[in-house]
Amino acid sequence: MVRIKQDPPKILTSKEKAILEALYVKEDMLLEWLLEHSSDHPDYHTMTSRLHENGIKILRLEGGKALEVNEDFRR
Repeated sequence: MVRIKQDPPKILTSKEKAILEALYVKEDMLLEWLLEHSSDHPDYHTMTSRLHENGIKILRLEGGKALEVNEDFRR
């Protein structure tokens, strides 16, 4: 099995922590909206896009990276 190098966790400043908390609140609101509305709703696509963008902001702020799929996994 191949080992994956892990970066040390990012230490957030108090400002970054506040931004991250706000992003999590926004994410919860978007998820709640999506649960309350059907995919036929005219704004559904917009809200899923916003959820995706919000998730990317959270990932970047936390210092995360997108996962790479290696050849073993593709088989």
